[in-house]
Amino acid sequence: MKKWTKKLWLLFTAMKTGLILLGLTALLSGIGTFVSEDVYALVWLKLLFGLLCINLIVCSISRFNSAVKRSFHPQIPRNIHAVPQRINYSVTGNSSELRQQLENVLNTRGYRLDMAETTDGWAFTALKHRMGYWGSYIVHIAFVLIVIGVMMGAWGFSGGFMGLSGDTVKFNDINFNKGSADKGYSVRINAIEDRYLANGERDNWYTNISIIQSGRELATGTLSVNHPFKYDGVYYYQSKYADYAFISVELDGRKISSMIPLGLTADASTAKTDFHYRLPQKIQNSLYVKGLKLQNRPVVYLQVYGTGDKDALLQLTPGQSEFVFNQYKITLENLTNATGLQVKYDPGVPVVWLGCGMLLLGLILSFYWRPLLVSGVFLEKGQTGTLSMGMSMGKMAKPNEIEFSNILEALLSS
Repeated sequence: MKKWTKKLWLLFTAMKTGLILLGLTALLSGIGTFVSEDVYALVWLKLLFGLLCINLIVCSISRFNSAVKRSFHPQIPRNIHAVPQRINYSVTGNSSELRQQLENVLNTRGYRLDMAETTDGWAFTALKHRMGYWGSYIVHIAFVLIVIGVMMGAWGFSGGFMGLSGDTVKFNDINFNKGSADKGYSVRINAIEDRYLANGERDNWYTNISIIQSGRELATGTLSVNHPFKYDGVYYYQSKYADYAFISVELDGRKISSMIPLGLTADASTAKTDFHYRLPQKIQNSLYVKGLKLQNRPVVYLQVYGTGDKDALLQLTPGQSEFVFNQYKITLENLTNATGLQVKYDPGVPVVWLGCGMLLLGLILSFYWRPLLVSGVFLEKGQTGTLSMGMSMGKMAKPNEIEFSNILEALLSS
């Protein structure tokens, strides 16, 4: 390996490099989350993701041989100096009997035992939970997949639209705030519902949509908050809901029709207070209207403003009319509602989910499937001898000490 490539390799395998890249990524991601999403579109942020990905790949490659060797070919000690010293014990006994007892105890406790003859006896190594050595390796691969998945999101798109029941929106006409799409079909809104439970609490917003192409229905489904609809790899999310009232205003034989957005009110007693949070809609030069809908009932409250300080509060159901200011006839023609849908396609999502799954697996292996390695050397003195055995400390000394004590107890009592 050339000198400069070796230096580059060592740079990307260094823990300090990984920590710096992770820190910068976390900092910029925080800025993108809490300050401005424009940060995610910057080229140098994508370059940072790429460098982090390279760092993780290089670290994974450099650790591969070590992980294979430790998990499948643990080294058998050739002398007592190679036996772990921190957790250690010596047993004296007959060579063949002690060897058989050791095999029985370790096999019973789920260890994979390897033995070898030495010039003055025999030696062994026993490993349990070998896949625990792969925990950190899998975590590295998981981060690589997550970074790749995030970068793949740049080839996706997202947007949204509002529509009434019965509306049909061409997919290509959707207002995209990220990317674009060229689809040959349209989205038809079949039904919209603001559903309530029997106790009066809101259940959810529901929208039934169909995918239409050349008059043919390709797919149909109902979506709600946290329950998207998927077609052609594109997810449709319920994001908004709004009630509207169609009203008409008659004056001197002239009729003006308008659609008024409605807020929600719990009952008539709170309507006047709730009107404070609504903006009036201009119907004509001297007439403004605010609207509220009674929760879960087809009753509408209209606050009408005229010239000067004149105002009137109306309570109407569809088809009802009332006169205000002795000149305007206001009729509630009908009620309708609108749905707000978010449309999103992200090709990196499956990769991110795979990475998250591998991250969880790696963490479980690292913290709950710790490798347990016992090794020892038996030195013969005639028919008897001394077995010096010990257990590697690992990351958690106390549990390993307990496991080693249990092995000794079983060995000495057999």
